[in-house]
Amino acid sequence: MKSIENKTHNSTSLNTAVREFAVSKKYFHILELKQAMEAAGVSCNQESIKKSLYRLHKSDTLFRSGRGWYSTIPHPFILDTEPIQKIMAIIREQFPLLDFSTWSTRQLSSYFHHLQTKSLQFVYAERDSLSQDLHE
Repeated sequence: MKSIENKTHNSTSLNTAVREFAVSKKYFHILELKQAMEAAGVSCNQESIKKSLYRLHKSDTLFRSGRGWYSTIPHPFILDTEPIQKIMAIIREQFPLLDFSTWSTRQLSSYFHHLQTKSLQFVYAERDSLSQDLHE
């Protein structure tokens, strides 16, 4: 990131500093941005950074990635949920109170370099919520 000389910044120069920071990153967290601004000598509070990110988001310069993360990539990565619908239905039917997440390698097959011959499905759940029979 370029060194920023001024210690006091208005919203335009803060937007510029944030934009300069984001150019070299595909993804970044708001806390990482705040640390970079402090390291560069840019004095600003959390609200100023949030307003700057909001303005850059509105101008389609930055894109929200969720939970404090931002990206310079305009198109979100969206997984096809069709390959996991069957296993999700089975788990929900047999364990209606289980909090779980699942994904399949088939959802990523269009990004593989080689053709996929077998598909793997992964199910994540808290160990304490699973019965002992499922651990063996």
